[in-house]
Amino acid sequence: MQAILNSLNEVLGVRGAFICGSGGEILARTESDHHPSEQIEAVGRTLVQTLDGLTSIKRRKVVAFDMLYERGRILVRKVKDGSLWILCEPDVNLPLLNLTTSKALKTLKKTYAGTEELTPEDPLAEIRSKLKAIAEEVLGDYAGKAIALLEEAGDSEADLLAACEEAEKMTRMFINKEKAIILSARMKATLDR
Repeated sequence: MQAILNSLNEVLGVRGAFICGSGGEILARTESDHHPSEQIEAVGRTLVQTLDGLTSIKRRKVVAFDMLYERGRILVRKVKDGSLWILCEPDVNLPLLNLTTSKALKTLKKTYAGTEELTPEDPLAEIRSKLKAIAEEVLGDYAGKAIALLEEAGDSEADLLAACEEAEKMTRMFINKEKAIILSARMKATLDR
């Protein structure tokens, strides 16, 4: 877990990172983070409760939180039974940090596969599964590349949409136009629900 946090800390503009459990307790933190544990745990408890509250209000899982202040930025990613916190400079390179964070969350998922604690939630798991089933149904033996595109897509709806569009282009170019049209229409209908 420490190596994962240290990889986040290597991004230019990141001041520190830590993982809080569901009660706000610190499970791991980077060495460069010098904030008192008591403060982090109090804020961690409050934020985990806030994320859970937003989830119940919006009736959707809230998996990310970004707070921008004059002298800093706090990025929070929901992790099952807790949260991953990244403390940054206000002008941190967000695309690079998001890429590193996605990789860190996937590593956490692999590390803690099979445990209830610290398994990152994929808010689009059900949709991703439906899209893969559509690809298999429409493309049959040729579905492998389309499924790989969907599995490698990021954790946002925009990432899934981009993967669907890429699968449609690939189908149009290498398989046939009719299947590409069917694939595109069914995938977009699934994403629009």
